[in-house]
Amino acid sequence: MIKRKSQINNSAFAQEVLADCRTFPTMLLREYQQLGLNEQELIILLRLIGRNCQKINIDDVCEEFSCSKLEAQEILVPFIEKELLYASEREDKYDTSGIFDELYDNWCFHKSSDKNSNKNIKKDAPSKERARELGHLYVRFEKEIGRLLSPIENEKISHWLEKDSIPVELIEEALRRSVLQGKATFAYIDKILLNWKRANLLTLAAVQQFDNHQPPQNKSTKKNPKLDIDTVHQDDNFNDLYEKILKA
Repeated sequence: MIKRKSQINNSAFAQEVLADCRTFPTMLLREYQQLGLNEQELIILLRLIGRNCQKINIDDVCEEFSCSKLEAQEILVPFIEKELLYASEREDKYDTSGIFDELYDNWCFHKSSDKNSNKNIKKDAPSKERARELGHLYVRFEKEIGRLLSPIENEKISHWLEKDSIPVELIEEALRRSVLQGKATFAYIDKILLNWKRANLLTLAAVQQFDNHQPPQNKSTKKNPKLDIDTVHQDDNFNDLYEKILKA
């Protein structure tokens, strides 16, 4: 039997094959079933978003599958029903953001669950909304701190949110203030949140009201170091205030 010589050494052929590659998220290959897709629908979707990951044009569908516009619309029906595609302002275009919203929810769920993967104690899986909140906080922290978070840091964020029941916006505010101070560490953020809790400032609105509407204090009166705020503007007394809070 004569072995057929591979044509891969033909540079023109190789260049043409490589030039015809398409880009799509490999995460979709792993999690298509969780999106309610079967194998046939997956192949169709990969062919569609391989052309354009943001918008799907009816004309592109017609060209891709050599079909009429009516047939193209029928091809898209399963994805629209599963809310993976949204109709745009123009009737002949569809937004693919639904696909990435679903993938993001799955990513958040896995991110929040990974920290428990090596523990023997079985825990309840976080709800979809809580997983989204955790994923949002992980991304926000990594962006502000400028690096990937460690498993211990992921656990700390989860503890603030789930065990301490601290609202997402309050955690974000503590992060923002620590960044402004140039001390974006988990210990610093934890201290801010702890002192807010001690002062019964349990919402972002309460913290903002505390910052902006403190009454003037008599300089001769001993001040509470945890709540030492002058009547000057928040931006002017901000540094001194939180230095005193964290040293309390």
